[in-house]
Amino acid sequence: MTDDNSIVDIVTRATRGSAGYDIIAEEDFVVEPGVDTTTTSTIKFGPNTRVIVTAYNNVAVGGQACGGSYNPDFYGMVDKQYELETKTWFALACMRSGLAFEYGLRFKNAIGIIDQDTTQPLRFVMTSDKRIEIKKGERFAQIVPIVCGRFAGEREPTRVRGGGYGHTGRQ
Repeated sequence: MTDDNSIVDIVTRATRGSAGYDIIAEEDFVVEPGVDTTTTSTIKFGPNTRVIVTAYNNVAVGGQACGGSYNPDFYGMVDKQYELETKTWFALACMRSGLAFEYGLRFKNAIGIIDQDTTQPLRFVMTSDKRIEIKKGERFAQIVPIVCGRFAGEREPTRVRGGGYGHTGRQ
């Protein structure tokens, strides 16, 4: 993922094989059992945010969206590697699995879908089964960019997002 605002300077993958980009707490916060807790991030996407996908012999196997590593034992031998830029993507916001297992930490809406036209800073609403303190600088969640398709014959929407979370309405 790249952006004029340099999102790659804010989020990073822990290892070459990591699918998710770690979200770092920008402030200390505490999540009490059964209580909704919100933290806001400076992470935001813009109209110039791009997602790069690595493909092997024209078959997408992950690439930057899924770690960028190539395992010949799993994928077989290929002749060429390609990098493709996609204009159709979204990102999933997911809780780090260790915190979910140990504390029951989860997002209020389970998994967050971040549309590519979301331009406001990301906000995370969490709850948990056990009390957990997250310190500034700790990794607590991840975002995973995903390439998405469109249905054949779809009429392109003309509406422009008018706000942040939940602003596309219910109808």
